[in-house]
Amino acid sequence: ISQSITHLSPHKSVMCTTATATATTPLHSPGLRMGMGMQYKEIQCGFVAETHTLTVDKVQGDPYAAPSRARIAVPNALAGFPPELFSTRPRERALCDYLARAFSRKVTGNRLDQKAGGGSWHGAKGGDVEFDTPGQHILERTSCMLLRGAGGAVQSVEIRFTVGLPAQGRNIMGQWAYDILATHLPKISRETMWHDQHDPAALLAHCVSCEDQHCLRISLAEHGLVAFVKDGAILPRASGASDVPLPADSAVPFESPKSLRVTLPLKNGGVVCGMGMKTGVSLIVGGGFHGKSTLLDALRLGCTIMCRVMAASLLWQTQTRLPYARKTVGLSRGLTFRILSKISRGGRTLSIFQQKMHLGLRLKRPTQ
Repeated sequence: ISQSITHLSPHKSVMCTTATATATTPLHSPGLRMGMGMQYKEIQCGFVAETHTLTVDKVQGDPYAAPSRARIAVPNALAGFPPELFSTRPRERALCDYLARAFSRKVTGNRLDQKAGGGSWHGAKGGDVEFDTPGQHILERTSCMLLRGAGGAVQSVEIRFTVGLPAQGRNIMGQWAYDILATHLPKISRETMWHDQHDPAALLAHCVSCEDQHCLRISLAEHGLVAFVKDGAILPRASGASDVPLPADSAVPFESPKSLRVTLPLKNGGVVCGMGMKTGVSLIVGGGFHGKSTLLDALRLGCTIMCRVMAASLLWQTQTRLPYARKTVGLSRGLTFRILSKISRGGRTLSIFQQKMHLGLRLKRPTQ
């Protein structure tokens, strides 16, 4: 679509020239009738402002259809993110993750994720902004991206989201739509997509931490290891349906056995200590509720994803576990996990594996 756009203003019309037709309509007019697909379709184009570009890629056909897709792009010449934050692929992924979390917090904090739901056909509907909020893992996402030019230089930062364009029955609510698209979202983009709105040290540490984990994971084979778990990591989750770590005051930090403890160098300086699992067959045994499955779940996740570590938890050099530190688990590919819960133990002593059972009971050695 080619477009000729005027600046967004409640007192100006928005002109959009497409390949098939030219339409001019005030975005804020609340009395436009006919159908939602007849009038909101006219804003399916790009709007250029002084600090950003808003693009509506697809407009929903009616209030009950899937929400409209839109995106906001800020030129990096204005955003001001230094090259050290995206000099490598892991750092770029971490930067986008950091910005996506900040954008999601602002959307939720401003209650833009709350939709209107009328009880009847004529009630107000829509008005909600939906965004792919990251979980506890740093992943490649299309919700936040760095757009590069022909020479590979970063041209702009782009946030992608969906918005339910508000309507009441078959009438669009243009003023409400204008408030969302031209007031609230530009304000949030200014607060989250500009470098001067973030703590530079925290943002850099977040990117460096991701890069250190990535390099640590791919270097395990050089040290003869297939898995690594950092000392002090919080492995248990808040619940079985949540990936949020258990509160530090309720969790037991991971502590590696001396026989498996290793010290590995980090790409950006310093070292990290923890449990290194060597190649071969490793057996994890223990009583009920001793954390076997918790450890296995952490190892399994480490095979495919980059576990999130908050920025300040990069202080691995000091061996300090911060209150909000997440799990740090690295694995090489090609691992297989199997849990065996029914094994015959008759006539065998398990004291070499387990000295203290749940509820304080101790194993007794056989008399003969």
